[in-house]
Parts: sequence; C-alpha cells; structure tokens
Amino acid sequence: MAPFTSDELKEIADYEVLVKNSKETGLDKPSKVLLQRVKAVEKELRLIDYLGKVDEKIMTKIAKSKKGVKKHNEKIHDQAEKEENQGNSAEIEKLKKELATERSKVQQEKTKSQLEIKRLQNELQQTKKSEEELTEKIKELSGKKVKTQTVSEEKGFWQTIKTLLFYGVGGFINPSYPNLQLGQQPTLGLTAT
Repeated sequence: MAPFTSDELKEIADYEVLVKNSKETGLDKPSKVLLQRVKAVEKELRLIDYLGKVDEKIMTKIAKSKKGVKKHNEKIHDQAEKEENQGNSAEIEKLKKELATERSKVQQEKTKSQLEIKRLQNELQQTKKSEEELTEKIKELSGKKVKTQTVSEEKGFWQTIKTLLFYGVGGFINPSYPNLQLGQQPTLGLTAT
C-alpha cells in the first residue's frame, strides 16, 4: 500500500488537535470517541507503515529474486553454449578427420594420376622409337626389289583337294610330272586315239 497523502496526514493531525482540546475542555464522551478514532487511525498508520516496510522488504526480495533468476538463466545459457561448443568441438573434430581423409584420398588419386601420366609418356616414347625403327626399315626395304606372288585364280576347297590328290598320285605313278603347271592334267602315258 502507498503511504498517506498530504491531505490524509492533515486530517490525522486535525483529529489529534481535537482530542487534545476535548481533554482540556472536559468533553469526555466525544473525546473518548475521538480518542478511539485516533487510536484506530494510529493503529492503521502503524499497520500501513508495517505493510510499507514489509512491502519494501518484499519488493527488495522480489528484486533480488529477479536478479537471481536472471543470473541463473545466464548460467544456464552459458552452460548450454559450453555444451553446444563441446558438442560442436566433437563434430568439428569429426569433420577435421573427414577432411584429412578426403585430402589423403585426393593426394593418392593425384599420385596415381601422375604415375599414369608417366607410364603413358614412357609408352609414347617407346611407340615413337618403334615408329622410327619401322620408318628406317621401310626406307631400307624400299630401295630393294621384292618379289611378290599373287594368286590370280581362286578355287574352291574341293577343287584344291582334288588337284593335290591328283598331282600327288601322278607324282608317284610317273616321276616325270613334277613340273606340272597348276591347272594341267597329267597324262599317264596313254594317248587317246
């Protein structure tokens, strides 16, 4: 409750003056009534003062409690941040390990690629050497005349077999037939009349 206003305090002072005057003048009954009223007002004033003090104490306690709650909330928030950071630290460490693994994989792939490039370069050099050697052989051989045989007739499989068998038999029968040309029929010394 709020303390008395100046008007209320003035009214209380007026009652006290009236009580004093009534005692001096001998007005017992009205003075008793007024005295009771003054005592009641004084009691109320003491109660109001007490409530004001209690109210101040309560307000102070409430303010302290609010501060305590605020500090507690800050501690909780700080603790939550710490836990989150620690959780993040574990996650960050995990991510760092994954990154290191990926880096090593990339490095291995790079090394493999470089080895493959070197292998292909060596293979290319070998191919160039072989090409140069073949070019030299072609130059050497182009100066020489080379006899080539071409087959002008194509015969079926059975015709070839028949010819081989026939010439083979003829060669055994008459040794004078070794110089037969392809496509000639050997004669066995028999002449047709």
